[in-house]
Amino acid sequence: MTTKLSISLVLAALSCLVAWTAYAQTTRQAWTYHVVAVPPGDTGRAERELNQEAAGGWELIAVDGGNWYFKRGR
Repeated sequence: MTTKLSISLVLAALSCLVAWTAYAQTTRQAWTYHVVAVPPGDTGRAERELNQEAAGGWELIAVDGGNWYFKRGR
């Protein structure tokens, strides 16, 4: 009796895992990326650039020196 219950629970868990994985793959978000060069120390331009990109739906994801990397959903 315990073996049948254990097998049933394992099969149910595997079924849930397969269904969740299939669902996650079909709902994956597609992204568009954008790079903006902003000179370090130019706080006025940096603020304007951030506000402009945010108004366009862009999200800042990384800063590397003077390069700012943005993404937004397609």
